[in-house]
Amino acid sequence: MLCPNELSCQSIEPAPAPAVLIVGAGPGGLFAACELLRHGVKPRVVERRLAPHREPRGTVLQPAVMEMLDRGGLAEPFLRTGVHIRRLQLLTPDLQEIERELC
Repeated sequence: MLCPNELSCQSIEPAPAPAVLIVGAGPGGLFAACELLRHGVKPRVVERRLAPHREPRGTVLQPAVMEMLDRGGLAEPFLRTGVHIRRLQLLTPDLQEIERELC
């Protein structure tokens, strides 16, 4: 085979998939892993705890998180099945109570 230059005759191998390590198997880490998988990247998730948490996690979803869930097609199930906060009760630094109805 005739080659115009040395580079054009070398075989081109596909680049290996990027290596991604996600530290923490909480809501953020697992969602990141799912998003990477959706885009063809296989991550590795590590978690230091051997058993699941017994405390609530992800009890409040910030607007930016909702936008990410929406891009993944998951916002609607969260909104449909989530608990909606209807009343807010706070304490000021001097322990005065503030209550607000939200809807």
